[in-house]
Amino acid sequence: MDFESRMKALAKATEAADSEAFVSQLSEDAVYSCPVYGGPFVGKKGIKEMVEKIHFVQLQDCKWDVINPVSDGHFGYAAYIVSYSTDNLPGSEGCRPITEGVCLLELAPDGRFTRYSEALDMGPAYVMSRFEPGRIVRIHQKTAERIAGLDEARGHNPRLPWLEEG
Repeated sequence: MDFESRMKALAKATEAADSEAFVSQLSEDAVYSCPVYGGPFVGKKGIKEMVEKIHFVQLQDCKWDVINPVSDGHFGYAAYIVSYSTDNLPGSEGCRPITEGVCLLELAPDGRFTRYSEALDMGPAYVMSRFEPGRIVRIHQKTAERIAGLDEARGHNPRLPWLEEG
């Protein structure tokens, strides 16, 4: 299966809330990380548990469009737009937020995904979900702390003023 077909199969599995189809796109030792759900979630079993208990619960009535997927056979990238129902989220009933992002993937020799991560901006989705401003700030603070803690961020000397003030 080529990269574009595999990405579209992953999106279709997400839309159908089909965890078996979702993990069938992954290698046995795959690692899944996401700014929204955290992680890393490791191995098909750990990822399957996460998608069933968190991912599919929060992405009800999901529509996921994969845009311009590209791969060199070792790494793959795909832009996407995703929308979902928030009827299961107290205070956000009746909303249908939309967000855009990019999937960043590493591929096994057979094309299955060995590493899945995302870069996305959830700010518009939080606003569309009627999240209170303070809640949005807390969510983004946690994201900033996660990014600042990455090994790759060390040379950037990130400052987290809310931690320095407290």
